[in-house]
Amino acid sequence: MLYNRMTTIDKIADVLSHITVKIKLKQKLNDLSLNVHAEDFFLEVFNFVYGLKYKNANTGNSNEAFIDLIDVTNEMFIQVTTTTDAGKIKNSFKILDDSKYNNYSVYIYYLLEKPNTSSKIKKLIQEKYNIENLSKHQLDMGDLLKSITSLSEGKIEELYNKHFKNIDEAYTDEMSLQNVIEALIIDFKNRTIPFDADFITINTTEKLLLNNISSRVHREITSGFDYCLLISDLPPEISSDLKELTIEKCYRPILIDYLRKIIPYDSLKTMTMADVHGVAKNNNIDFNRVIYDLKDALNKRIYRDTSDLNCDKAIWCIISYYFEICFIGVKE
Repeated sequence: MLYNRMTTIDKIADVLSHITVKIKLKQKLNDLSLNVHAEDFFLEVFNFVYGLKYKNANTGNSNEAFIDLIDVTNEMFIQVTTTTDAGKIKNSFKILDDSKYNNYSVYIYYLLEKPNTSSKIKKLIQEKYNIENLSKHQLDMGDLLKSITSLSEGKIEELYNKHFKNIDEAYTDEMSLQNVIEALIIDFKNRTIPFDADFITINTTEKLLLNNISSRVHREITSGFDYCLLISDLPPEISSDLKELTIEKCYRPILIDYLRKIIPYDSLKTMTMADVHGVAKNNNIDFNRVIYDLKDALNKRIYRDTSDLNCDKAIWCIISYYFEICFIGVKE
């Protein structure tokens, strides 16, 4: 059925998008470990989708510079990379300088978006390796999805079950939280905040007063402002998942739970967050307790090294960010 076909393709597209987003986040931290795992994952996917026999060129007896995957039977190479510069293109095709690979084809699969390659590089590759259309040798997620879409419904379902289902089911909002926590912890360790730096604005100060924030919570929130920029710069996909988990799945239920003692739940569950905040303000809800409950709720949703106190600090940064942009606490 068409509906089942498109639903499965959408699930595969979601997994590919999540992989792309996580690679982008890891790159910001100079962590390339996911790139290595991606080679093995896409090896299996390419073999299924294109009916090929790729093996990892960096294992066994085949250790070819600048090449990741090799199919000896079909005489093909693939370089799997996040690097989009001209140097990567030239290095990938260098393998063809070896006469034993004269009949091989070389492809570059970009884990992120493929580049707009200059006419100069296209001409260089054409003249040196007789590649008439370099663009056909440069692939990314969009090209892979087009190929997947051309498969039969049965093959698409089989592909999803074999290679995407486990990742799809494992990916949750908690993974986005975990990614952000890891990013923040690394940022703590690599960044020095000037002793006299002050990231608190007049509006933030007023909001702290408006919500009757205690000195202890005040200290945690204000220290978290130092790192809010990292959260604001997150890729949209992770930012959306983080907000969904932090505000919709944790903060809103906690706040509503405090209000249920005052207002019928049937009325509360249909309210907007602005309305919920209005009721909370009118009934003098203690936002210090709400915020501490939120911190505990987020803590329970991550895998953490209990010896690393930076986990708590990272969660306070997330709370600070949403407090500052008025998703947590009343604003008027």
